[in-house]
Amino acid sequence: MKTDAKLRDVLYSVLPEECEIVGPTVVEQLAEGVQFVPAEGGSYIDIERAIATIAAAIKIAEFLWKAIPELKQGLKQPTVDELRQKVQKANLTGEQINGQQVTRICESVLKDTADEATEQATREHG
Repeated sequence: MKTDAKLRDVLYSVLPEECEIVGPTVVEQLAEGVQFVPAEGGSYIDIERAIATIAAAIKIAEFLWKAIPELKQGLKQPTVDELRQKVQKANLTGEQINGQQVTRICESVLKDTADEATEQATREHG
């Protein structure tokens, strides 16, 4: 199951530059579902793209955390390619996320769910 800490780990591992640009407070707010709108007036700093990229990554990661249990076949985890296909079919990438970033999000979420399954099996049998 996804936690805020796990989501932040995915974001910082896949989008470190974007997270640094917007800062930890904005990353936290995006992870909590806060919607940002561009400010009018003042000096213009182009962080809109970074915010849009992080928001898109959040949608993909949350989608994957829900999809992985459905895709599991017994003890066999889905592959990164299967997850990428699922993301593409759901049309979640948009212009903000490139193919390499999608792959890294899939890898990170898949690793997280595999680690979680290992921890659960250890608790049950240990």
